Amino acid sequence: MVEDNEIRWYAIGCTSPKKELKVRDDIRNYGLEAFVPLKYEIKTIKHQKHRALVPAIPGLMFAKGTLEELKEYIQDHSHYPVYLRKSTFSNKEDYLTVRTKEMEEFIAVTEDNEAHITYFRPEEINLQAGDRIRVKGGLYDGKEGIVMRIKDD
Repeated sequence: MVEDNEIRWYAIGCTSPKKELKVRDDIRNYGLEAFVPLKYEIKTIKHQKHRALVPAIPGLMFAKGTLEELKEYIQDHSHYPVYLRKSTFSNKEDYLTVRTKEMEEFIAVTEDNEAHITYFRPEEINLQAGDRIRVKGGLYDGKEGIVMRIKDD
């Protein structure tokens, strides 16, 4: 269980679609760290193709602070309908958090928007919750992680 005064990265949700970057900026303006993994996408606007940075995974946002700070931000200062995401593994009693070291590694891997990162949907690969994974080759060679869950499991 996370203590109220322990600084952690928390997973954040928003009930308004496509507001990830605005929520990230709002959290930063409040004085907390925030992160949204981004990727480049080609968009066609008025018959012209443009390269734009967009959230890599819709709805995935993170904020760093104490539980008390984040609750205060959400209740009294947020300009968007946001909430702390809860765990599906503990009957939704615990907030989803990421350890600082793991979050720093995740940010390092995803922050290089020029890198050719591929995000897979669960049906595109054969992994199970608990599987250990390691990147082989390329910029992130040797990075490791554990699959926490597969959607619809």
